[in-house]
Amino acid sequence: MKDFLIDSLKDLKSYKGLIEDINKGLSPISSYGIVRENLGHILYGLNNHLNRKILLITNDEKKARVLYEEIKSLGASKAGFFSKKEVLFYDIDAAS
Repeated sequence: MKDFLIDSLKDLKSYKGLIEDINKGLSPISSYGIVRENLGHILYGLNNHLNRKILLITNDEKKARVLYEEIKSLGASKAGFFSKKEVLFYDIDAAS
């Protein structure tokens, strides 16, 4: 089945190279120059084209939430979001 949102990625030389490296089992794989606004699109495409689960770890829960929402909006029905579990009292604002 054609997916116009991600099939155009297959025409990109760098994207093809990324898929080949993943399929070869190369590790670690480093990528640069990906615009933040396209990261969700690329991750959604990789998930579909490779038919594998992807775990993305960010340094910021807010960034993770935004990427999760982007991927869900593209149609990833099985996407999940894991928020930080520990309660840090210095992150909580006091209200009087």
